[in-house]
Amino acid sequence: MKLDVDLLRLNVDLLRLDVDLLRLDVDLLRLNVDLLKLNVDLLRLNVDLLRLDVDLLRLNVDLLKLDVDLLRLKNALATRSRGYTDKTRLRGF
Repeated sequence: MKLDVDLLRLNVDLLRLDVDLLRLDVDLLRLNVDLLKLNVDLLRLNVDLLRLDVDLLRLNVDLLKLDVDLLRLKNALATRSRGYTDKTRLRGF
């Protein structure tokens, strides 16, 4: 009889431990869900940042094209200016 009571007490203790472990499992699952949500948010942020990077790269390309156009214009103006200077010298001015 005493052995039966001790075994029952042990079973109750083990059941309590099982309940505690199940509660811990639930808490860990909730934490995992929260971490997954955070990961999704971070992935969305990464996508937004990548889109921003693409937009900035396109802007850089446009600015580089503008730089090239400005350099060509500057070169054309310098060439034309030198041409007028040379013509002026030839006329004796």
